[in-house]
Parts: sequence; structure tokens; C-alpha cells
Amino acid sequence: MNNKFQILSKDHIAYNPYKSEAYRDWVVFTVEKNRAGRAMIDIEFQLRAQYFAFNPKGSIVEQKLIDEKIIVE
Repeated sequence: MNNKFQILSKDHIAYNPYKSEAYRDWVVFTVEKNRAGRAMIDIEFQLRAQYFAFNPKGSIVEQKLIDEKIIVE
């Protein structure tokens, strides 16, 4: 469970600072192991901090995350 703003690729944050502030209200859950299905699935839910709850209508993360980048030296 991570804050979406902290794990997004910097490409999404640097070019649109106004939209990047909206990413602070989202949390990404990573399903690391599924018994018979896919592993490492990232799902996002909107955080409703004033109610200490999440919006139950989540979706799969469409933006590129930090761990998905490959750095070649």
C-alpha cells in the first residue's frame, strides 16, 4: 500500500504540477501473489481521509510507476 504521488514516474509529475497534486489523494495497492492468476497487479483507490476510508470503486493503475522503469548504465 503506497501513496500514488510517491511511486509515480517523475514524467507524470514534472510536466503537469496541478494534476500531480491530485495524485496525493490516491493509494496504490499491489497484489504480489495470486494463487492461480497474475502476480504484481497494481490497483488504485481514492483516499477519503476525512472519513478514514477508501472509495470502493477502484481501478487498475494506468500510469507508469517507478519500479517499472529499467535503468541501463
